[in-house]
Amino acid sequence: MIGADLKAWRKRNNYTQERLRMELDVSRQTIVTWENSSTPLSRMLELALEALEHPAAQQTGGSRLATELRSLERKRATSLR
Repeated sequence: MIGADLKAWRKRNNYTQERLRMELDVSRQTIVTWENSSTPLSRMLELALEALEHPAAQQTGGSRLATELRSLERKRATSLR
């Protein structure tokens, strides 16, 4: 999945950037950066999106996925500095 795929997913599932950022507990700028990316996005992000598509899965694992996603993004941001 690249940024254009994320944007298409968001629109297909009726998510605004604000709603998606709140669900994933990331900044709006992170969503913008991901959507503008031409490189593959994290597999953890893909799994989090899958969890958002299935409310029952979100209740049991969505918050854990969001936590893992934040951790991965922090590590990535640190490695880019």
